[in-house]
Amino acid sequence: RYAEFKRHGGTFLDNIVTRGLVATNFADRILGSRAFARQNSDGVALDEHLFGEAETFGDFVGGMRDFTARYDGGRRIDSWIVGKPLLFGLDRETYALAVNATPDGCHVLSEVYCRSRPTEEEARQHISDYLVDTGRKFREIRPGVPFYPDALSGAGMVLGNFSQIPTISTWHHTQIDYKYFLDLQFQALATDPAFDGLGLVGVWGSYFCDEEIYRWTFMLARHYCIEGRTELLSKKYGLSYLPGHLLNGDFEDGFANWRTNGTVRLERIRGLAENVERRWGGSTVGDAFALLAKADGKPARIGQVIRGLVPGRMYTMDVTCFDVKDARTKTWRPAELPLAVTMDATAEKDPSLSWTFVDRRPKGTHGWGVKVNRHHIVFTARAPEIRMMLDNSAAEDGTEIGVNAIGVWPYIAR
Repeated sequence: RYAEFKRHGGTFLDNIVTRGLVATNFADRILGSRAFARQNSDGVALDEHLFGEAETFGDFVGGMRDFTARYDGGRRIDSWIVGKPLLFGLDRETYALAVNATPDGCHVLSEVYCRSRPTEEEARQHISDYLVDTGRKFREIRPGVPFYPDALSGAGMVLGNFSQIPTISTWHHTQIDYKYFLDLQFQALATDPAFDGLGLVGVWGSYFCDEEIYRWTFMLARHYCIEGRTELLSKKYGLSYLPGHLLNGDFEDGFANWRTNGTVRLERIRGLAENVERRWGGSTVGDAFALLAKADGKPARIGQVIRGLVPGRMYTMDVTCFDVKDARTKTWRPAELPLAVTMDATAEKDPSLSWTFVDRRPKGTHGWGVKVNRHHIVFTARAPEIRMMLDNSAAEDGTEIGVNAIGVWPYIAR
């Protein structure tokens, strides 16, 4: 695979952490890294600096001066520098040293990880304020004050496509089609004048997305970056920001749109979305959930009619669940929870694309350590409406299962 990657023009960079290094050992750390010992490495990416961080940038400037004086090229040196330029003098000098670290030129890799918003209008505004304004700041640190000559040619805008609850996710609102949200970001890079002459487009987090989002990311890269198109790719596939097939999947509006039976309560745990479900960067949704309790042998159920489906088209449904007692006490007890996720016979499930993820990562590696199950079901609709049901019949008495982050959206097949 590596040989094939290289045949297609790929560049492989090792990643080394240089933030926090003092100027006197900065160059030695780079030159002594495994990237310079491994023949199949094309260089290194220096990780992870922040614009406006004067203390560490002083060491970056001193260290890079030492490095460039000692190194005459041969391996690529890119630098992860996060955020918008803030300090004209120090940030500008840092940028100059980063993009000129080797004679052939290098890139400053800017991580811009947009988080979803509840409506398309709000999402577009967030992309403008965060992503597009980062491009503007690379051009002009203040109106009329150029940041660095031809700065965009040495810049790389790296979007986030990590979208897997409960590992790490910028998909905070599960009622939206995340594919459309990614499309809006790629289109901004392709069409906004702030990015004219941009040197590189990338993504981070492909190992934290499912196979459809992984494929869609590369479809977007081809559409905009190789074929040079500017129209939303989503339009070709009939996608929209808010598909509307399943509503109120995070129970922000209580049990509106839901049918309940048995012991079902609405509850909220502060910090659940960020610390248990790992909706990265802080989330305004996801702390509320439906609690299904098994009591006196009687199961609890909730359900909803999935609407507006096109017969013969494929869709995805996601359901997130967790043990409520563990979430309250921040207890690590990984297990597959006794929650059945079912749909009526008008949904034809694809077993090869459907799965249940049980988070078994070691305690202490993330958040509160509470283990989450995620049900991911790909199905073909055989009718415009399908009934879905969540049922804890298999649970023991006293079991409390929380459910939220429920959504349905069109699936793009291979």
